Amino acid sequence: MAARRLALAVLERVDAGARSDAELGKALARCGLGDSDRALATRIVYGVLAWRLRLDHTIGEIARRPVEKLDSPLPNVLRIGLYQLCFLDRIPPYAAVDSAVNLVPRRLRHTTGFVNAVLREAGRRGLVQPSKADETERIAIELSHPPWLVRMWREELGAVEAEALMRANNEALRTTLRALVDRDEATRQVLALGIEAEP
Repeated sequence: MAARRLALAVLERVDAGARSDAELGKALARCGLGDSDRALATRIVYGVLAWRLRLDHTIGEIARRPVEKLDSPLPNVLRIGLYQLCFLDRIPPYAAVDSAVNLVPRRLRHTTGFVNAVLREAGRRGLVQPSKADETERIAIELSHPPWLVRMWREELGAVEAEALMRANNEALRTTLRALVDRDEATRQVLALGIEAEP
């Protein structure tokens, strides 16, 4: 639960104008969480930010109201729950829903039924496909990129390459290390620790 609370706090600060990398770094530096919780919080923050348009579309369709109309921090509570349901395969659906419901602050406890219902329906339906007639808008939602960027990349790269780039752009990043010694020796040292690695 602590990892999700940290992710929620960071996402709320990002919504207020903070930079995600700086806020997440500060939060992780003072949190005292173990490695797996730190990794989960990081994955949730960057995943929610990367897929925000798609998550908001799904939440809006299921809730039948725009995410912007919900009291803070409900949008991010729902985004965290939906991201876990649709993008994290190691978290069971009941745990994703329950953890999101438990993020609802006391002053908004009357909305826990709403959060529960939206996420349970999302668990049944999955991500809702955009039905926009405008191709740019549809792709923007489906691949979670701003429409201006979709237009620009499609004009510069063509439709197929632009969509491939947008899909790759939202993939979870692999951890990369820069070797300050011989690269092959650094690879052997990392492998000796039991960590998969390749130069």
